[in-house]
Amino acid sequence: MLSQSLWPIESCGSTGGCGNRIADHDRCCGSRVGNLETPPPEGDSALDLFRSAYADPVIINDTPFTCAQLVDRARATHKAFADLEMEVVDRIDAGDKAAVAFRQSGKHVAALPMPGAVEPSGHVVSGIGMDIFTIVDDRIARIWVVSELLSQLVRG
Repeated sequence: MLSQSLWPIESCGSTGGCGNRIADHDRCCGSRVGNLETPPPEGDSALDLFRSAYADPVIINDTPFTCAQLVDRARATHKAFADLEMEVVDRIDAGDKAAVAFRQSGKHVAALPMPGAVEPSGHVVSGIGMDIFTIVDDRIARIWVVSELLSQLVRG
């Protein structure tokens, strides 16, 4: 679910040369990824940031999504969860492949749009997830998403 929230970030200011992509930021800077806890910027700058990191379209679990759709999904995720927290707990970088394991939690306060909508429960929910990225021409081209939190919400 929150892989669509792995949006590019403003330059971290580090001297590690990570640029503006979350995967590169995480590779060079490591630690907690606090930017995932805030929504993408408003306006066209979010779309520009997403296009700097993702192929357009990007394939998520065998379904193509445009960068504009990713921006919308990231914003909807942040509206659906109050006090959203996310922590990267492990990473693997294998050149054109990368994997990120993370913990996520938040209070489910608004509908989560999917094929159909997951109505808000009002509960604090938490879970673990893993995203596997394929990188082509310096952009994320494919993501496989496994989300315990999403499974919990869909099951009710």
